[in-house]
Amino acid sequence: MAAVQTRSQSLLSAVALLVLVALTGCGQQVRPPSAGATDPNTFPSPPVKVELSPPAPYVPLVGEPVREIKQLAGEVLQAIGTYKKGEGTVQGATARLAGRAVPAVAQSTETLLLPEAASAVDIIYPQLSGLTATKAGIMAVFRHRILENGDERSVTRAADLRFERTSAGWIVSAIDSLGGEPPPAPARPLTHSAQAVLDSDRINLPDSARWDIENGVVDDRVLEVLLRIGEQHTVDVTVFASGHPRNVFASESVSNHTVGRAVDIWAVDGKEVVVQREQGGPVYQLVQKLMTQGITELGSPWDLDGPGTGASFTNTVHLDHLHLAFDG
Repeated sequence: MAAVQTRSQSLLSAVALLVLVALTGCGQQVRPPSAGATDPNTFPSPPVKVELSPPAPYVPLVGEPVREIKQLAGEVLQAIGTYKKGEGTVQGATARLAGRAVPAVAQSTETLLLPEAASAVDIIYPQLSGLTATKAGIMAVFRHRILENGDERSVTRAADLRFERTSAGWIVSAIDSLGGEPPPAPARPLTHSAQAVLDSDRINLPDSARWDIENGVVDDRVLEVLLRIGEQHTVDVTVFASGHPRNVFASESVSNHTVGRAVDIWAVDGKEVVVQREQGGPVYQLVQKLMTQGITELGSPWDLDGPGTGASFTNTVHLDHLHLAFDG
């Protein structure tokens, strides 16, 4: 009986010792993670983006002049610049343009064609630049979104599209500009007015217009007018120089835009000029004020000083924007 009791005591002592070892060593024990467990000291990598969200098809506003031309401008730019990886080629763009543009148009749009990327074009606003019975021009502000190696970037440009009327209707005959390229670094020193416009949160500029300012091609008189407008309004700029036709449409006269002495504005206070054509409304009052700013060309939906008698003028082309310019 004593022997049995001794063996029982020994067994209990051994169990107690094992428990003590387990308790004192548990803080150092390393267990393999269970399936699906997450290390609280690490963060999961963000998912790699594999496709772009599709652009919304452009639909002209009610009341737009020559809506069919604006519709075509949007369709053509989106056809050129919206594609999956591997489809950003001249051949691919030519196929996507079938029936809407002459084949040579695709060859002038290589800036938008990146074979190793996916791409999408969002139409911001297509503004008229010229119109006759058989020819037309559109300066279209658009955002080009690019997805390459999982990273998305974008640039906003103004394109100069030309149209011709055929027996089958309007067709895009050329794209003369896609708004230029960023200036080489380092950029030249900027004037106070230039820097103020670039810094303003009330003057919305496409990248192509910003590049014109950074390249020093925009006259300070134009910039100062924009700053004065910005004291009471927000404005959306279409173009200064890059993206505008070199000559006044259907003429031999060099445009004031070409030499940096003009700006076009397609929206005021967040609303398109084309839908703010009521006489006496905010844009009308703004144009009245601009009549006192020394501007020598003031195109708008209204002629405030009579045909051929002063700076103010209107026509179909200027129903959708404000054109402000200074002669040399």
